[in-house]
Amino acid sequence: MSTPADELRALAAELDALPDQPALLRARRARELVEVAKGVLSRARQEAIYEATRGCSWAEVAEALGVSKVAVNKAITAHLRELRDRQDAATGD
Repeated sequence: MSTPADELRALAAELDALPDQPALLRARRARELVEVAKGVLSRARQEAIYEATRGCSWAEVAEALGVSKVAVNKAITAHLRELRDRQDAATGD
């Protein structure tokens, strides 16, 4: 399973290839890439929030980001679920 950075590099490569495609295919693919980008950036944010809580309290992270502690909790939970799913996929569970 790839990291958000790997996914962003792949996305950048796809974006570089867009201008060479026919207009309708380019329009369809651009819409798909918007959804891919949203997912990649969401996972990158969740990972960053998780890392920030290694040195700060959830309340401190929430305040710094202007979000609630519940939002921090959700981001951490989603990140840990992603890590678990990656590990399960790697081990075949």
